[in-house]
Amino acid sequence: MIIFSLIIILAFTSFSLLVLNNYKDAQVRNLEVRLFQTANIVADTYKRYMDDMVSTSIMVKSYGKQANSRILVLDTEREVLIDNFNSYIGKTINNKEIRSSLQGQSQAGLYSADGREILQLSVPIITKDIDKNRILGAVLISTSLDSLNEDIEGLRGNMLKIAASALGLSLILAMVAANSMTKPLRNCLWRLRI
Repeated sequence: MIIFSLIIILAFTSFSLLVLNNYKDAQVRNLEVRLFQTANIVADTYKRYMDDMVSTSIMVKSYGKQANSRILVLDTEREVLIDNFNSYIGKTINNKEIRSSLQGQSQAGLYSADGREILQLSVPIITKDIDKNRILGAVLISTSLDSLNEDIEGLRGNMLKIAASALGLSLILAMVAANSMTKPLRNCLWRLRI
């Protein structure tokens, strides 16, 4: 009966971990797709209205609020031109996502900082000249995965409750089955004693 219970616990734990990992991976991929779409919209907005930095900055703040993310627009020298939180304006940022975007490639990465997971991605701001593309800068978006991790912890707690209930039920059923299977043997042994 103990072995039976351990097998159930091990199987359910493995299944739960697999489901939670797959769920998180799918949610991160979905978030990444949405943020890449937002970054490309910001890049297009910047290209169209780059002469009017006030309007562009207002639009970037609006996109940042909708995406619940920090959005930075950088020039080719990696200097921040627009920050929807206004704390990095004029500063230089040199990370792999920015370097990749300034070479014309979009890139994303997951990072841990101060015990928090951060999804960060960057897209190039490209304009078409007569015969070639010209890179004007990059859009960098970063967002915290705190709410996703809280959802996963809630799911983990619910799965733990289900596992405990399933274990309790399986133990009760195993005891009932064991009792009914051994009842004839116990009756026979009882008669032999008398």
